[in-house]
Amino acid sequence: MRKALMIIIIVLGFIALIKAIKPSEEMRVRVIPNSNSKIDLEIKEEVKEITITYLEKQYDKSMTKFIQNINSSINEFNDMVESYNAKGELVNHQFYLKEYNGKAIKDEEVLTFLVKIDNAVGDNWWGVIFPEFLEINSTDTSSVKSYFYEKIKKWLRR
Repeated sequence: MRKALMIIIIVLGFIALIKAIKPSEEMRVRVIPNSNSKIDLEIKEEVKEITITYLEKQYDKSMTKFIQNINSSINEFNDMVESYNAKGELVNHQFYLKEYNGKAIKDEEVLTFLVKIDNAVGDNWWGVIFPEFLEINSTDTSSVKSYFYEKIKKWLRR
């Protein structure tokens, strides 16, 4: 009984620690096409590539600096996508519960680099751009051993 209680306390402590060190700052990008027609979805892909390239150049590990970089160059971005009848802006935007790269994304309002093309009623593309810039699932795997896990496992065997 004491071992079970001790395990519960340790697990809850780890959860609290992980939540405490996880950054709460987050920024996303969303590109919304005019419609779901083939041509509009092709335009969305072109605008998406321009958007990613632009945001990569503005990216900074400091969210404050990243925002400053975007705000100081937003007109340049809008000039680049003007021929697509698109416009980008940095806004607080409502996102709904989703899964992204195997992670649950909360239902919340998040600072977003929002790019609308024409009427912006088609299926959108979106991604997380801060703190990590557009994480990509990797096929590489690595094994990590936890010191505490090994100690608990050894203690339970007694």
